[in-house]
Order: sequence, then structure tokens, then C-alpha cells
Amino acid sequence: MDHLDLDTLIAQITSSNNPRELNNYLRNIPNDTREVVLASTLSSGQDPLGILDVRVNTLGVLYILCVQSRPK
Repeated sequence: MDHLDLDTLIAQITSSNNPRELNNYLRNIPNDTREVVLASTLSSGQDPLGILDVRVNTLGVLYILCVQSRPK
């Protein structure tokens, strides 16, 4: 994970068919990196929650909500 951006992470979330593997992937990103990336917007300026389907991408949505709900 040399360079990780939100676009790459969202692609991983939306293409994953295995929640356990996705959880392991997300958990293995260093905390400080994960928090910065998940709290950002996509390169297009779009909010990632606006493109994720909560029914299909629940785990990714939860990770993003947890980071965004923390006090800055």
C-alpha cells in the first residue's frame, strides 16, 4: 500500500464480493492513513457516501461513517 487514495479504496469496496476479505483489507491499512483517506472526498470532489449503495457496500459505508463522525 505505497499510495492509497479514496478513489482506489472505493474501487476496492465496490468490487469486493467477500466482506471478510474486505474487512481484513480495511483493517490492515494503518489507522492514521485510513482515517485521512476515508475522511476525504473523491478526486471528482464527490462525497463517497453519495456513490456507495448502503445495501451492497455496507461495510465500506460503516468504515466511512465511523471516521466522519469523529470530532476533528
